[in-house]
Amino acid sequence: MTQLGFIGFGKMAQALYSRADKTLFTCSYYDPHLPEATIPQRSLSELIETSDLILLCIKPQSLSELKNQWPPISLEGKHIVSILAGTTLAQLETAFGKIAITRVMPNTPALVGQSMSAFTHNKHVTPAQKTTLLSLLNQCGHTQEVPENLMNIITAISGSGPAFFYKIADAIAQSGKEHNLDYETAIVLTAQTMIGAGHMLLEANKTPQTLINDVSSPNGTTVAGLSVMANSPIENILKDTINAAYNRAIDLSKGDSHAI
Repeated sequence: MTQLGFIGFGKMAQALYSRADKTLFTCSYYDPHLPEATIPQRSLSELIETSDLILLCIKPQSLSELKNQWPPISLEGKHIVSILAGTTLAQLETAFGKIAITRVMPNTPALVGQSMSAFTHNKHVTPAQKTTLLSLLNQCGHTQEVPENLMNIITAISGSGPAFFYKIADAIAQSGKEHNLDYETAIVLTAQTMIGAGHMLLEANKTPQTLINDVSSPNGTTVAGLSVMANSPIENILKDTINAAYNRAIDLSKGDSHAI
């Protein structure tokens, strides 16, 4: 049984916990800002001492504060996994030493088993530790090992991405409401259409443009909508949205302490 300890137990940590196989993991947490949760709370010292796998689920700006509170306990044999945006393996090694450390960028659809988790290990992570971590992440959804230099753009696309899709979904549903469709039904229609389109992108072995062509009939409704998109700045807006998130991840990697 692997002892899994969460440092910080906010929304993302709770989503990961909810999917963890409780026959494989015994879980506890440390979070002074969350006095009560559904799993045992420990002091920072107790959590570090008792955990084999330690998940850092705090804000990136809180790393220095955490390190100042870190007790003088050996981390030999332990595996630290960080979900901190923009915080590099080198920065984590400076904080915790040359031990097994992994960066993971999951997203909140982990709560329903549909997360996209990109990860990268340092050289100290053992095969057994990799297997244990994957047993957790695979329960949360899809996984992809990537080079560390891609983590910031992945943070922008899939880490922050759900919020961008929710914003688009709300705008579409609001449009439906303006045409006498109740908002709740419009959300169901929009969400299922997003799910279906996502499966097509993953499984149909076609490019986005080919899939667009498949939906479009001459002088049809799709073409009418696409013509508006073609004459609008939507592509630049979407690119600017991703670039803003990406640049913020870069700032965090440089130690920018302003709130996200």
